[in-house]
Amino acid sequence: MDYEAEFNRRLKGLNARQRQAVDIISGPLMVVAGPGTGKTELLAMRAANILHQTDADPSNILCLTFTDSGSANMVKRLAQIIGSTAYQVEIQTFHSFGSAIIGRFGEYFYSGANYQPADQLTQAEILTEIIAGLSYDNPLATLNPSGQPIYLKTIQKLISDFKNSGLSPDQLEELVKQDLDFSTDIEPTINEVFTKGISKKTISKCDDLLVELRRLATQTPPLAQAITPTLAQIMANDLAEAYTTASEDDSTKPITAFKNRWVGNSDNGAKTLKITEHCRKLKFALGIYRQYLVKMDERQLYDFNDMILRVIQAITEHPGLKATLQEQYQYVMVDEFQDTNEAQMRLLHLLTDYDDQPNLMVVGDDDQAIYRFQGADIGNIQTFTRRYPKLRQVNLQTNYRSGTAIIELAEQVAGDITERLTNADGTPKQLVAHHSDYKCRIDWTVATSQAGEFSHVADSIKRAIDQGVKPAQIAVIARRHKSLVQLTDFLTTLNIPFTYQHQQNVFDSELIKLLLNLARAVVCIAHNNITDANAYLPHIIASPAFGISGEEFYQISLDTEAQWGNWFKAIAKHQPRLISWLKEQAQRSLDSPLEVMCAELMGITGLPNDEDDREVDQPDDPVSSAGEEYRSPIYRYYFGADKLAQDSLAYLNFLGDYTTLSQALEQYQPDRKNTLSDLLKFADRYQVLNENLSSVVTYGTTEGVQLMTAHKAKGLEFDTVYLIDAESEEWGSKCREKNAMIKLPPNLPLDNVGTTDDEKRRLFFVAITRAMRQLHLSSHSSQGNKELNQLEYALDYIPVTSLDEPDTPEATKELATSAFSFLLDSSLDRKSLLADRLSSYSLSASDLNAFTDLTYGGPERFLLDRLLRLPGVQTVNQLFGTAIHAVMQSLHNYAGSEDHPGKLPPIEQTYQVFQASFRTTSLDEAAARKWSAKGRAIIGAYYEKRSESFRPNQRAELRLEATISDGVRLNGKLDAVELDSRKRQAIITDYKTGKFFPSFSSINKDSIHAYANQLMFYKLLFESSNQYHDWQVTEGVIEFVVPDPKTGQLIAPVFDYGRLADMAEFTKLVQAVYRRIVNLDFPDVSQFARSLTGTKQFERWLIEHD
Repeated sequence: MDYEAEFNRRLKGLNARQRQAVDIISGPLMVVAGPGTGKTELLAMRAANILHQTDADPSNILCLTFTDSGSANMVKRLAQIIGSTAYQVEIQTFHSFGSAIIGRFGEYFYSGANYQPADQLTQAEILTEIIAGLSYDNPLATLNPSGQPIYLKTIQKLISDFKNSGLSPDQLEELVKQDLDFSTDIEPTINEVFTKGISKKTISKCDDLLVELRRLATQTPPLAQAITPTLAQIMANDLAEAYTTASEDDSTKPITAFKNRWVGNSDNGAKTLKITEHCRKLKFALGIYRQYLVKMDERQLYDFNDMILRVIQAITEHPGLKATLQEQYQYVMVDEFQDTNEAQMRLLHLLTDYDDQPNLMVVGDDDQAIYRFQGADIGNIQTFTRRYPKLRQVNLQTNYRSGTAIIELAEQVAGDITERLTNADGTPKQLVAHHSDYKCRIDWTVATSQAGEFSHVADSIKRAIDQGVKPAQIAVIARRHKSLVQLTDFLTTLNIPFTYQHQQNVFDSELIKLLLNLARAVVCIAHNNITDANAYLPHIIASPAFGISGEEFYQISLDTEAQWGNWFKAIAKHQPRLISWLKEQAQRSLDSPLEVMCAELMGITGLPNDEDDREVDQPDDPVSSAGEEYRSPIYRYYFGADKLAQDSLAYLNFLGDYTTLSQALEQYQPDRKNTLSDLLKFADRYQVLNENLSSVVTYGTTEGVQLMTAHKAKGLEFDTVYLIDAESEEWGSKCREKNAMIKLPPNLPLDNVGTTDDEKRRLFFVAITRAMRQLHLSSHSSQGNKELNQLEYALDYIPVTSLDEPDTPEATKELATSAFSFLLDSSLDRKSLLADRLSSYSLSASDLNAFTDLTYGGPERFLLDRLLRLPGVQTVNQLFGTAIHAVMQSLHNYAGSEDHPGKLPPIEQTYQVFQASFRTTSLDEAAARKWSAKGRAIIGAYYEKRSESFRPNQRAELRLEATISDGVRLNGKLDAVELDSRKRQAIITDYKTGKFFPSFSSINKDSIHAYANQLMFYKLLFESSNQYHDWQVTEGVIEFVVPDPKTGQLIAPVFDYGRLADMAEFTKLVQAVYRRIVNLDFPDVSQFARSLTGTKQFERWLIEHD
């Protein structure tokens, strides 16, 4: 190929401004490139032009991007222009560049030691260890009910932010100290101004506050002023603007808005800055940060952000390294400059500070700065001209992507952005459509419900495809993944091909779940722990890979009754070769390497050489013949010869999941021989720390309609774009992000305080500028009983059409489906299979909640757990709760005896009851001590605060049975009942060890609703039983035996039956559920949301359809 001719051809194809940017080789250059203006071509051509016009070697050019795909695209584009020489140009992401420098110049890093990268899991473990060592009064030491630190994720994010800031721990601590000192100094004035309600007099008082703020701003230490604007300066500027507007408009609204942004209430009733408490926590977080740095050094580890931070440190401390890098990288170019953070900006400065006019080119667009939540600082592009006064700037305004109507809409949206180059320095940014002849269509359809909206979108896409638009040239863009998942049902119904990618936790993969269940069963069997093995065996044989029919599964479940719940023996009766194989693998697992065991369990070993040529029609018999050695059917089921052809995406997804897991295991304990038990420890570490091992999963087909979020769509283009959920609550000012547990003060060069209105507009701008010819917005006006607002960013620019729609069930689809769905197959004669079990069935409170609670799983989950009685491995929390219940029963039994009525046993005796009940082999010694100490603390607190509450007339663990109208049978065991024989009245108490709530005044949480149902069920059961049919339950109590960590008090909310319970309606619900169960009439619940609202709607539906 004649690359010289190709270069000249492309050079002639550039417009005047693109050519201007390509020809500017020396000195600082900023190119402001709006969407579709050809920046990728420009960057490639400029690199090629440098090589044409100078004596520079390709290795003297450094081009930095933000994504691996962006780097690969740049190399590909440059190779088209200059051939294989393109691979000698340094084109890297910032982080891969940092890693490469550490690798090349190891002597400058870590004192020459061979440090290794730490994965996210290792970082989490180090932080967990640090948090465990904090004093009890440290606010960041708080644990959740499972014993894990609730601030772990927050601290991980903060450490990343700290490093992205480019500031040292000393500098960060100085800023936080300054903010706390400022807060203390300004609070007296804040209280003088805002203690009373805001009135017109408050406006004049704000003048005094403004004077004080400006006075404090002048007293800020020099270092803090040099790093960032001070909190006093920022607050003063904000108040000055509010004060001016309030005075001009003679209105208190601007002052009220200022107060809402800045002023909060302290526990003592005084006014304080809202940021004060967060700064106190931030001070503790910086202490953890210092310990984290020390421990990483001790273990010779570095993390992702160190790849840049350590390079900055090394260049700063070693002039020789700095000179070497500056000599090599004579030309530096940066793509997507608006997404750089402070650390990346410092790195660029160190690479180019050899001159006040360095050969540094940056390309970006402030209107597309949408990554502030990842630490990006839009200020870098906004202040670049001030850094380099002699900077040359080129503004690319010709858009080669979209038609005129779409460009005009984009301009109107961008024009409303406040923090913009145009507003700051007059930079011209108005886009002009190159394809002014495109016939564009822009419309906005509003449906009543989201389901109606998605039905309309699917119909519209179907028509477009029928008219000749290629599916891959259509994109559906959403704010969140959840909406895209729900849309897939509507596309599938119309046979519309689609492609949807998202990151999945490998441990949620169907294949990996099966492999882990198999591994857990094998390890349990190897240690003769058949009880826990029983919990995994049903999940194994439910996999279609093992070819067990629904009817056989039911029969195995029924046979467990004769085996005292032993699934191991029941399966052996039906699948003896499978059980024999499991025993063999159990014995082998004791000394075989992990990779060998994984191959055995996957069925990879022992495959014929021509396996890929064999036909594997179905897994009905996992082994070819009875005489052949049993081999795991997993490999053949997921990766057999025909699987790639049948469903290539599923094949590649499963392969990706297994490869990701295998690669991660290679890095796990590399200095020892791992076994199958180590695989389980590895997986458990992720689960305990709530960390993900991510793999990219693709759903649908390769050439389908593209479903993606706005962030994912950046840099792409499509003929037709559907932007869904165009409500203010989703894209606009009413969109609420989750509040950070520790908010950062505004004077730190980081931003985790939530998405600003400008950034929301930028995200919408990015989304709509993906469209070339057609842009279709859609929204819905209500969600349940809540009215939604149309997106204000486009409301003035696009006419809205209301949709006449039929009633459509709400979209509630989830990508993951139950492994046991085949047991609900209507062709199965479930009534005959379960006839014996149902003939003696009686309903319990937990059965009722399991059937109706859609957040738990509803009827399908009930069938599995309650009727088929799938066993489960008890968690530590469950074992702990059982032990505490045993303690409470022992206390009631002791206090109710004739020998010591109303008295409690010696506390040491109660400790022994707890220890005898709480026995688990799953805990290491340190964890066991911790849980034991927790048990002793709870018992001690209970003795101190409840010793007088035990009376002889209380019964513990009271078992009752009852039959109400129409033969509905009930049963239950009540934790404690206080009996008043004279009044024939009772108070029922149920003990809990979970998260407490203060009262039943608002039953608006899943757990509280379930507790209310439980107490109403106990009242119905008690008053309908033969023993107490003429008694009345007057109160129900949920008593939390774990003290409130803040007050040390025991919480025991009382359920007021008279005010909160409609026992007549509740009885109808009990009857309806009982009849559904005994008739095996399990309704389709897909029309209901998996939420408390959905659960309540389902309960009402059950009553109305009984």
